[in-house]
Amino acid sequence: MAGKTLVELGVSDEQLPTMVSVKEAVFPFRKFPGVDVMLGPEMKSTGETMGSGVTFPEAYAKALLGAGVRLPLSGRAVLRVDPADAAQLVPVAADLRALGFEVVAGQITAQALEAQGAAVEVVDPHDRLDGTTLVLAAGRGAMSLRKAAYAARITTYTTVAGISAGVQAIALLKAGALPPRSLAEVQG
Repeated sequence: MAGKTLVELGVSDEQLPTMVSVKEAVFPFRKFPGVDVMLGPEMKSTGETMGSGVTFPEAYAKALLGAGVRLPLSGRAVLRVDPADAAQLVPVAADLRALGFEVVAGQITAQALEAQGAAVEVVDPHDRLDGTTLVLAAGRGAMSLRKAAYAARITTYTTVAGISAGVQAIALLKAGALPPRSLAEVQG
C-alpha cells in the first residue's frame, strides 16, 4: 500500500500474532419474521463483534457472547443435514455426546449417520425446542427447522463447520470462565 516492499521499508522480522481473533457478524433476522435464516449472497450484517483469546475456541466463544449468542452447556442437540454431509457430522455428534448432550436427529439424518456408524435417536426435529437445545439445520430440506429454532430463540448453526466450532467453544465454556485479556497481552 505504501508503494514499497516490506524490506524496502526496513521491516524484515516477521511478527507472529500471540492471540487469535474471530470476527462474528450480527444479522437482523428478528426484523424479518418468517424468513429463512440460511445466509445467501444478498445477506448483509448490521454489525459485528470480535473476540480475542489464546486459542480459537476462546476467541470464538467471546465473539459469540459479544454478538448476543448464548451457547447451551447441556441439553439436547438436534441435527439435520443432507445425507451427503453425514460423514462430516459423525465426530461432531461424538463430541456433543462427550459433553453430555442428548444427540437426536430426524429420520433421514439418523439413517445417514447410522450408515456412517453413528447411531442417534430418531425424533421429530421440531419436538421440544427450548433454551437448552442446540440445532444444526443444514441444507435446503431443513428450512422449517431453522425457522422454528430461530423463532424459539435457539442457537442454530447452518453448517457442519459452524457447529464444530460451536462445540469447541462449548467445551471451553464448560471447563470454566473465559478470562479477560489486557491490551498488553494481546499486543504481546
